[in-house]
Amino acid sequence: MRVAEGIALHVSKSGSKCRQTIPAWGGRRRANCGHSMVIPLIQNNYFCRELRRMQQPLGILVAGTSHVGKSTFATAVARSLGRELISTDDLARHPGRPWPTVRPQVAEYYSKLSDDTIHWFLKVHHENLWPQIEQIIETRRQLSKPFILEGAALRPEYMAGIEPGLVRPVLLYSDNEFLRVRLTEGSRLRDADQASAAVIRKFIERSLRENSELLETARESDIPCVDIAVPGALDTLMHKFSAASASTT
Repeated sequence: MRVAEGIALHVSKSGSKCRQTIPAWGGRRRANCGHSMVIPLIQNNYFCRELRRMQQPLGILVAGTSHVGKSTFATAVARSLGRELISTDDLARHPGRPWPTVRPQVAEYYSKLSDDTIHWFLKVHHENLWPQIEQIIETRRQLSKPFILEGAALRPEYMAGIEPGLVRPVLLYSDNEFLRVRLTEGSRLRDADQASAAVIRKFIERSLRENSELLETARESDIPCVDIAVPGALDTLMHKFSAASASTT
């Protein structure tokens, strides 16, 4: 293994200081000057790159409600960084967006349940998925395999409990009026028949509720939140991920 050296500052208990060249890992040791505390200041490029590599999160988690662009953004990041892409939507089925066609069982689900119950079932579904998500993360950790994980099941209250430094979570969101317009246009609500439109409106209501709750919880958990309605916000986020990855090479 290559050994890096650097300039270190030695601080004695009395507060006097001097500089010496020491192995870059520093730590507590006896310096030639007799001082006992060693604090690395400047290390060579090899050691700095290795340190940054170890400090980079193994996983990037992209959360958010329906239609905020999670899949599109996560796909772009995965391609840019050359990482494995995983979606929580592939782990289990749950009544999702009721278009372009409305399946009978989905129509019955949305039409017969209240908005509160629909949202509650969604959160229960996410809770049930979390052990699988934890296993996915743990498996990649054991393999030291960088990954991108995206999906609606990545709730802030669960992401906040992951080992610090292992993953970098981010929540995509927008104000509800912006999101309502996007959902209305994406579902072609104005062209839907009466029965289908009623089901679509239920889904939109669920998505808006989820958007508000995820944002509130993410802020309480100090998880970064990115407003997709801000021009260039996602490009800026992509640049940050790419720059962080480039600094490790």
